[in-house]
Amino acid sequence: MEIYVDDEAKLTLHGLVQHYIKLSEMEKNRKLNDLLDALDFNQ
Repeated sequence: MEIYVDDEAKLTLHGLVQHYIKLSEMEKNRKLNDLLDALDFNQ
């Protein structure tokens, strides 16, 4: 499913990609740690 908030041309952060994962409360911290370990980011 894709959710559009506004016209893509109005985005100020070009290349920004967002994803949504439905998790239980108990799963959230582990998934966040997994994502932070797996993703490369510089900001």
